[in-house]
Amino acid sequence: MKLSEYHSKGINTFVPAPEYSPFDWFFIGLGVGLPVVGDMACDAYFIIKDVMTNDNDALLVDFGLALIPFISTGHVKAANRVMNAMESSADAGKGVRRTAGSVSDLENILHSNRAAVKRGESFSVELTQDMDIYRVFGGKSRNAFGRSWTPYHPEGFSKEAFSMVAGLPGGNSMDLYAKVTLKKGSVIDIKAAKRFEPLNRPGGLLEINPNLRDLPNAVQVHFYAP
Repeated sequence: MKLSEYHSKGINTFVPAPEYSPFDWFFIGLGVGLPVVGDMACDAYFIIKDVMTNDNDALLVDFGLALIPFISTGHVKAANRVMNAMESSADAGKGVRRTAGSVSDLENILHSNRAAVKRGESFSVELTQDMDIYRVFGGKSRNAFGRSWTPYHPEGFSKEAFSMVAGLPGGNSMDLYAKVTLKKGSVIDIKAAKRFEPLNRPGGLLEINPNLRDLPNAVQVHFYAP
């Protein structure tokens, strides 16, 4: 699923690094530790996994790596994890409360801390202006006052595109969305929406976790009909 609906309108996504399963780490170890045979097994495993999960972007990368002699997919994936762990930017702002007055300000915070974003870390932000936020729900996701919100209006995009970038679970029927206005001075946590692996939804949308006491007693609820 391409995210062109979002990107064509200037909306960025910050796709976190996927979590590796024990099987993933086993084959990464084979690729790193055993020349030739381990390399081939590791490459084949990740290519098959990409095909099974319909992850076309990862398939192109992993297939390309399989064509490079003496460098397995395992070498690259292990190196990426080491580099992310060593990124100085990941620790640069821990414990610091930032300020933001617009969605662009929030996006800039995530862009400036890419390594930490990939690891699923969040950032505390105090709003210097009022901001509208939205939450899509329905079905098993019944709570209009839940933790996960976004500053992007969901009706501007198809349900499929929104479910992919928001990493929504399968039980969310997406029948409704809530809208609230956070007041200037509200303190929020921001991060990239997590992947939902069972449905291969990559996540990455700018997600806002407001302090529940900052939400009004009533929210505007609308039918989601993009």
